[in-house]
Amino acid sequence: HPRLARYMGRCDDNGWFLLLREFAEFGTLHGAFENLEGQISWEHKAVMMQQIAQGMEFLAENGVLHQDLSTRSVLLFGFNQKDAEKTSVKVADYGLLTGSNHCTYSMEAIMNGRLSFNTNGRPVRYMSPEAIKKRQYTEKSDVWAFGVTCWEIMTSGKTPYFHIADDESVSAYVCDGGRLRREEIDEGCPDRVWELVQCCWKENDENRPKFSELV
Repeated sequence: HPRLARYMGRCDDNGWFLLLREFAEFGTLHGAFENLEGQISWEHKAVMMQQIAQGMEFLAENGVLHQDLSTRSVLLFGFNQKDAEKTSVKVADYGLLTGSNHCTYSMEAIMNGRLSFNTNGRPVRYMSPEAIKKRQYTEKSDVWAFGVTCWEIMTSGKTPYFHIADDESVSAYVCDGGRLRREEIDEGCPDRVWELVQCCWKENDENRPKFSELV
C-alpha cells in the first residue's frame, strides 16, 4: 500500500531490537517538525493526517493492529514547502508489538528521556482507556492513538499531556475522562478537523469511528 513503509526484516542483537525498513529522506514525522520548523502549514498537516488514515484503514481492513502509532512511527518521504500536495508520509512499525514487549522508537528518544513505557512496552500517552485498564487492543484503540498522533501534528510535535510529568498520572487522567486540549494546538485549526479528532477519544470504543470513516 502506498501509505505503508516497506518492512524488510528485524533481528535481536544482545537484547537490542533492530529493524530494517524503507529509507525515508526526511526521517520520522516527529523529527521533521523540528528540522522543518516554520515550514509545515495547515495544508501540509491535513495531507499528513489524511495519508496516515489511509494507511491505517488498509491495516484495519486486513486485520493488522498497529498498537504503536505516533509521529515517531510515521515516516516523511516527500515535502515541498510551497506545494502541500507533494507531501508524502507512510505508516511504519505496524504490527510489531503484537505478542511482544519490544518497542520501535529510536534509542536517541529513549536515552534522552522523552519516552517512557508501561509494563507491556507500549507508550502510555497514546493508549486508550480500555488498553490501559484491560490490555484490550482493537482497531478502535488504534483510532485513539491516531487521534493523539493528529494532536501531535496539530501542535507541531508537542509531547501528549506534556503538562503531566509521569505516565501513572497520565493513565489516571485519561481513565478519569481527561483529554488532550485544543488550546495547545497551533492557530488556524479548522473546527471540523478538531471535531473529528475528538471523536477518536470517545470513552466507549464503540462510539469511535472506524478508519474507513476517517479517510
